[in-house]
Amino acid sequence: MNVPLPDVPEVRVVGLPQLTTGFDLVERLDLAMHLKVHGPLEPVTGERLAELAEAISLRGRGGAGFPFGRKLRAVAKASIRRGVRPVVVINGSEGEPACRKDTVLLNRAPHLILDGALLAAEALGARTLVVAVTRNSTEVSVRAALAERGLSDRRGQQLRARVVRTPERMV
Repeated sequence: MNVPLPDVPEVRVVGLPQLTTGFDLVERLDLAMHLKVHGPLEPVTGERLAELAEAISLRGRGGAGFPFGRKLRAVAKASIRRGVRPVVVINGSEGEPACRKDTVLLNRAPHLILDGALLAAEALGARTLVVAVTRNSTEVSVRAALAERGLSDRRGQQLRARVVRTPERMV
């Protein structure tokens, strides 16, 4: 039964769904449903990920709309030059009052977002993933998704992952 999630707005789809595929089946895609709907994550090299991002003109959603492929290459080069491992951050802290896309995706399809973050982490050799969220329901969903993947903030893991609550305001 599809029971609406608290604090998550209704989703309306125009045309064929892509990010929202599976929303008609369940309220939240757990890992098993995510794999059924979207398939397993296929590993790619950092260079291939940058090429794919450039081929589809993938850009950040911040004010500058910076090209993701360029950012990926720049972070990789800087981490090598400085001798440090980068940290991958999922910014799910939307502070814009009329915007709820992060809430919807992280509550209903958290594994889709984690797939992208894990691709970036692998490409960069990152050992830390941080997910920043503002809402309690989003924190619960992301923590559950990380647990379903066996990811946590414990030492000794190849990739440490944690959720951080941020204030509800524009970042």
